[in-house]
Amino acid sequence: MRSTYRMILKARLEKDGVFIMGRGRYMLLKAVERSGSIATAAREMGMSYRHAWGMIRAIEEAAGGRVVESSRGGRGGYSKLTPMGRTLLQKYETMLERARNALGRSYRLE
Repeated sequence: MRSTYRMILKARLEKDGVFIMGRGRYMLLKAVERSGSIATAAREMGMSYRHAWGMIRAIEEAAGGRVVESSRGGRGGYSKLTPMGRTLLQKYETMLERARNALGRSYRLE
């Protein structure tokens, strides 16, 4: 049997050398954006609510501002991305697309 090798590159969004997000944090913010709920996003990703909040706080600390706005209230509560949160998602997506275009499709980016 012949083995096939592939290069897998991990994408990291940094600001002034400080890690802001990689694939996991990106996926969490996308899930919050889609669902409107941190709890739902955490469930979808198979993690605890506490862990999801910890990831969000880490992004906010690294980025220097709020990325998620939340209102408590069970059925009336919501979570949504702030303009900074949407900007970070856009920057990450742009970075991935530029890397894919530069490297070609033979590389897998995470």
